[in-house]
Amino acid sequence: MIGETRGGKLRKRFEWSRREKIGVALVLALLMFASLCALPGTAGVAKALASSVTWIEGNAEWKYMDNGSNQGTAWRGASFNDSGWSTGAGPFGYSGNYTQTSTTAFGQINKIISYGPSSSNKYATSYFRNSFTVDDVNNIDKVEAMIGIDDGLVLYVNGQEAYRRNMPSGSVTYTTLASSALGPPDLATVDLTSSLQGVLHNGANVIAVEVHQATAGSSDLYFDMSLTLTPLTQSGITVSETGMAQVLGTDIPNNQLAFRMRALEGSFTINNEDGSAETFTVTIRNADPDYITVSEGRILSKGANSFVFEVDVPADDSVTVQVGPWYYPDPDNFYFIAWSDNQEGSTPFKNKLLAKAERINPVFSVNAGDVTAGTPGTVGGAGHATEYGYPNDYVKDEDYTHYLSLLENYTTPIFEVPGNHDLVRGGWVDRSDARYGMGEAMWNKYLGPTTYSFDVGNTHFMMTNFHYDMPDWTKRWGGNLNNGYLKMGTVGYQTTLPNDDVGEALYNWMNSTFAAAAGKTNKIAVSHHNFNMFVSDGNTVGTARDLYSEHDVSYMISGHQHNYQSNVDPVTGIPYLVIGTASHSNPAFALVHVNGSQITHQHMLADNINLSINYNGSNNGTLATNTATIQNSGYNMPFVRLKFKMSNDHAVYEAKDVSTGASIPTTFSKQFDDYTVVYVETSIGNGATRNVEVTPVAGANEINVALNKSVSTSDTGTPSPGYGPAEAVDGIGGQWDNGWSPVTFEGLSPWLQVDLGDEYVIQRVQVDDRPYDGQDGRPAWSAPRSNFEIRASNDPNFGTYAVLGSVGSTPYSGYVWNHSVTNTNAYRYIRYARTDTGYSFLSELRVFAEEGPSV
Repeated sequence: MIGETRGGKLRKRFEWSRREKIGVALVLALLMFASLCALPGTAGVAKALASSVTWIEGNAEWKYMDNGSNQGTAWRGASFNDSGWSTGAGPFGYSGNYTQTSTTAFGQINKIISYGPSSSNKYATSYFRNSFTVDDVNNIDKVEAMIGIDDGLVLYVNGQEAYRRNMPSGSVTYTTLASSALGPPDLATVDLTSSLQGVLHNGANVIAVEVHQATAGSSDLYFDMSLTLTPLTQSGITVSETGMAQVLGTDIPNNQLAFRMRALEGSFTINNEDGSAETFTVTIRNADPDYITVSEGRILSKGANSFVFEVDVPADDSVTVQVGPWYYPDPDNFYFIAWSDNQEGSTPFKNKLLAKAERINPVFSVNAGDVTAGTPGTVGGAGHATEYGYPNDYVKDEDYTHYLSLLENYTTPIFEVPGNHDLVRGGWVDRSDARYGMGEAMWNKYLGPTTYSFDVGNTHFMMTNFHYDMPDWTKRWGGNLNNGYLKMGTVGYQTTLPNDDVGEALYNWMNSTFAAAAGKTNKIAVSHHNFNMFVSDGNTVGTARDLYSEHDVSYMISGHQHNYQSNVDPVTGIPYLVIGTASHSNPAFALVHVNGSQITHQHMLADNINLSINYNGSNNGTLATNTATIQNSGYNMPFVRLKFKMSNDHAVYEAKDVSTGASIPTTFSKQFDDYTVVYVETSIGNGATRNVEVTPVAGANEINVALNKSVSTSDTGTPSPGYGPAEAVDGIGGQWDNGWSPVTFEGLSPWLQVDLGDEYVIQRVQVDDRPYDGQDGRPAWSAPRSNFEIRASNDPNFGTYAVLGSVGSTPYSGYVWNHSVTNTNAYRYIRYARTDTGYSFLSELRVFAEEGPSV
């Protein structure tokens, strides 16, 4: 199963991502690939074990080494070959009086080990190894060890230190002595939950223990332990999502959800089988809270790039929450910003690049990887054994928290792909499978899936990670020497190597995802590496080129190389952009323009951008009229999006250029509880100054008088769930799966009618269609955006009526039709009537009038 949408239980205390969960029966390669790739629409099932599970029993068999040798550090890892070690069952040790060297939990010494040739100069260290199997890392509440020890020990799991007892701090070698001598052995119960966060993985895990004497002449040594898992308590709550990813902060048992947007819009469903109503607190990140609305719940707070709300879920029921923009980019004409290789640095990335991009304020941005610094070394970015806290992760939690902190005031959502600096873990120094997948798990925890896709209008974005760990070090020689591994096939760097399962799975996912987007005008592939950054290993480059050519990829955006390039791939003819300069002293980004099937970009150096936007009045929701002065030099700016926070005494505002008096048609208003936000999309030339004024639309004390009113329709068929006539007046517009779609329309001109309950003078009518194309296999949605009339009458049978507005055979632009009504008569019934017999879909019909009936 490869998917972004999963249902499932999250453990209470571990912050591991649900992306790792795929089921214990799958092989390790497929387990990891479920973390790598994300495809909407696949739901998982919550699972919990009934009782505690003992991974290692007391008095169990262990491998041990008792010859006084220096084992270094390799013995701690999962891939270490301990076949030459001895085997015995605990408790282990030696003593002059074995009946006294015992514990109540494990008993007397069972296996006597060697202390060496001299009783006065005993070996300082003895080594022990064991293994245990984890079925589901997402189903762990607590990990607990009971340890009997004399004198001291250091305990490692999968090569990483998890606990030490009665030992000095700092590095430990085979000559290190315990901190103090013990009389009878010490018996302790130890909570390892936090220390094993991110260390355990599904399948086999290795535990390694070194036991140390306090003195060379110590009379006794003792060691035994047990290891127990406490699973999550059973709960009937499951969560699935599309277009968003559950990340750090999700705690389903405690009714906490945290999502990071991985598209401009998405949804999640909470299924509640607990038998009692639940209230969830939901945090949405990577989203401008003034641009995004939710279909259910109550907003609690807003940040610059996030917001928090509550949603109620009835007992034995489910709630689906739609999350998305309240106005959408023109599907055929929009801008976004692209950069790469910021490598986490706050200067100049934050102070220059982000600051300048924020002033342009695009609807979204893409980052082509290396968002963190990592620590590259000689083995292809993997680092050296002495670098960055080896053998721990080369990228730490703080690297991701630092990166996210740089984005706190950048309101635009950023959609990233990982690069080689982000995924430098995985055993590339010691080639240990024990740390396989930890890079992807860290990315999942903070940012979501490493591979996913989304649509903006008629353009499909493939967010692809070509740089990934491999689960078996017999499959590829030399760590990360060979740069790219897309579908290596049956050969690798050497012809004797077996197939790359991870690359095969990645290829298959990309192939099927591109195929599903066949009806899109454009396909833009965003990846850290580009064709010219791969070596021809297992025909990697040829396979990738064939794949992109087969699916008519329109444009490629990448980073990795710390320079700017714009060219055309000589083999496929696909244009590409390399924009890996975000960490330069003068960082740069590209303002990319999608105009129909044409994709162009403008390269912009931050130091050369002199764009200022000054709001001349308080931009805090208190004013009904405000102006902004835009001054620009350095580049022509074909796109700048202003954000006014205006008084919510008015629902609709308009914008004009003060000097010319010309209205700015790309002005969008949304009335919230605290203010009405107004976005104005405009442009400004090099060396120019513009003043933009925002004022209320005449009659702006308007309300949607059609909201949740009684509706009827000409359609006699039974609608599918979510497509009935009431969905056209439920306040949820711009959703492809919510609205009225008549069952019968061939040969007919269907209509939908709203009873407003009273007579109103209608000021404005708004018609919402689906915001993007191809969701149910149709190639385009132009038909519902044409050939209709808005009719008004006080006769429910429409024996006579007035036409308030209409659209002919030319479809309106975008997915929202806004029409100001000049008819000053009052009407009770409004009818959306098709004037042709084509396919119909009405996401939302909004009828605006002054608050209170007119008669």
